[in-house]
Amino acid sequence: IAEAIGGNSWSLDMINEKISFGDETQFSFKILGSFSRTTNMWLWAWANKDVDDNDKSLHHAVELKSYGYQNNIDFLKLDSFEASNIDLHLIGLTASGLFKTTGYYIADFGTGIADQHQVQLLEVGNRFSSPGTASESGTGLGLVLCREFVEVNGGKIWLESELGVGTTFYFTLPIA
Repeated sequence: IAEAIGGNSWSLDMINEKISFGDETQFSFKILGSFSRTTNMWLWAWANKDVDDNDKSLHHAVELKSYGYQNNIDFLKLDSFEASNIDLHLIGLTASGLFKTTGYYIADFGTGIADQHQVQLLEVGNRFSSPGTASESGTGLGLVLCREFVEVNGGKIWLESELGVGTTFYFTLPIA
């Protein structure tokens, strides 16, 4: 993120659902729910008893619930459920598609990536791979292909990582 926002300060406007970095860079965000890493439970914003039912920020979560009923998608209909990282990404991808967003992030809470290896991950011809949390191996092609797809479509991709904590990959795409 530091590369994308430079030295700009940031602010969060929960009422208008905006996050700003300096005066020029602003993004919308949607509050869909919350996730507890302790219990691995996802709680939809519309089911949270601490949130006012008339709260404007619930609109998108309620729309996802309606979409879940219309298309018989269980995880969009339940008030709360035990969620895996894949479930969390499915929620994000479903919301991104339904609300036609232009950016997305994918985060994990695995081994993290050492600074010296972060640049290598996105470089063509550099097939870098390291074992994951379950000692699984990769081909070293996935992120290179993601970068190619994103850039061919006029977007940007970048990552943040901390060893022992995990990695977050961000990408943006222009509105078609």
